[in-house]
Amino acid sequence: MKPPLARAIDAALPRGRNVTVALGGPSTTRSFAYNTRMNRLFDKSIVLACCIAAAMGLAVDARLVAAFCLGVIATSLAEVAQGNRARRAGKAASYAYIIAAVFVPPFVPFAPLALYDIARRVHRERIWPALAIGAVLVCALVADLRGGVLTTRTLLLTAILSVAATLLSLRTAQLEREQERMRRTRDKLQERVLALEARNRDLADR
Repeated sequence: MKPPLARAIDAALPRGRNVTVALGGPSTTRSFAYNTRMNRLFDKSIVLACCIAAAMGLAVDARLVAAFCLGVIATSLAEVAQGNRARRAGKAASYAYIIAAVFVPPFVPFAPLALYDIARRVHRERIWPALAIGAVLVCALVADLRGGVLTTRTLLLTAILSVAATLLSLRTAQLEREQERMRRTRDKLQERVLALEARNRDLADR
């Protein structure tokens, strides 16, 4: 026979899952934020390296350097933004970068960085702005291809990388939501276990 506390914990834990409860441990909010931010930085490092590879072969001028610097600044702003105003500013910077790519062709190879930040904040009820900005980028790619402004290799790599960056961002966002849900479940279980321990001590004293 299991003691009352063990039976109560087994009843509280969800069946079919292995859940580890750290009694009396520190809050995991800070470690969770650190892990999710590191995941995003790792994703963006890969996307940035691919963007640089797509831009290889283009003439290195002031516009290309400005496109690289502004792309890095915009994607960094999306990570350090805290609060609603800062997040809206980071989101606006990502949209502005895609729009700038329509008029300044050297911005095109680094557009997947902005698409990554746009895709991570996409919600089903607000998906139309993201679809519209994606259509704007497609029009920019087609116009540059017809005008011969950029090489076919650069445009093809940018198109493939844009799709890959969007899917990667959506996958990371889903992973973050799942980790957040598991963290909340663990916190609730920890509270239940602590309450059951206190109740068990009271019963033992009685």
